[in-house]
Amino acid sequence: MKDIFFFLFLLVLAIVAYGVAKQGILIRNEQRLDWIFQGVLYQPYRMIFGEIPTDISYSGFDLSQCTVNGSDPYKPMCPEHDSENTPNFPEWLTTILLCLYLLFSNILLLNLLIAMFNYTFQVVQDNTDIIWKFQRYPLIEEYYCRPPAPPPFIIFSHIFLLIEQLAQRKPRWKHKKFKKQLDEKEEAELLAWEAIIKENYLIKQKRHESQSLNQQINYTMMKVDAVAEALDINREGSKMEQRISHLEEQMMQTVNALNWIVNTLIENNFGSRESASALGICDSKATEEEIEPEAKELKP
Repeated sequence: MKDIFFFLFLLVLAIVAYGVAKQGILIRNEQRLDWIFQGVLYQPYRMIFGEIPTDISYSGFDLSQCTVNGSDPYKPMCPEHDSENTPNFPEWLTTILLCLYLLFSNILLLNLLIAMFNYTFQVVQDNTDIIWKFQRYPLIEEYYCRPPAPPPFIIFSHIFLLIEQLAQRKPRWKHKKFKKQLDEKEEAELLAWEAIIKENYLIKQKRHESQSLNQQINYTMMKVDAVAEALDINREGSKMEQRISHLEEQMMQTVNALNWIVNTLIENNFGSRESASALGICDSKATEEEIEPEAKELKP
């Protein structure tokens, strides 16, 4: 019921706010209370169900559907208009107010009502077992304290008890009822039992939390180890690439130096170009392209 009252309060607040604003903009000189009530409450309420009035825009303005001076009790007052029967109220303002009102009432309030009922149902669903146990207790107490025979055969139980009491002169047998209050010994036993159950429950909860925490820690450690291994592999791969590029640069420098030595020896007549061999590195295409012009110089 709290959810319904809260929703109705918001709905009435939205209806009255829009109705007062619309009535003040369109019809400011209305004196009839019944039409004021319809313009402020009844028309905005019908708008929730899709009935949009035509007098909020210039296109729907019609003097035949309203009364100018309020003489006709079956027609509402006409909106604000000039001497040429042309509406002069701000159409843009009434349209914006209508859009905001429909957005708030049909979308926001409806979703709010659904969310409130969903929350209430979830709370009731969580407490279903407790409520069922409280409602089950009086039923068990009733069947425990009453005679075993069901109606209408309960009369035989009363007749049997009466005959037994008259014949044997025994005190009237009464059904034992549930104890509302316990003595000190029973209360101490009950408190001890509750303390043991509570301790067992707390131990299980702590064990479950520690196990879940340990699992999360182990899972996080595995992720961190995997990321660290990936970073180490990337670092090792980048280091190897750097070393290989450094070795290629050194090989290039060595090849250039050897080619320069060979060319110098040939120019000083220490050998012929036919006997000179071209130097190159087969593993790198870039070095082959760089060495190729120098190797051509050694050829005749």
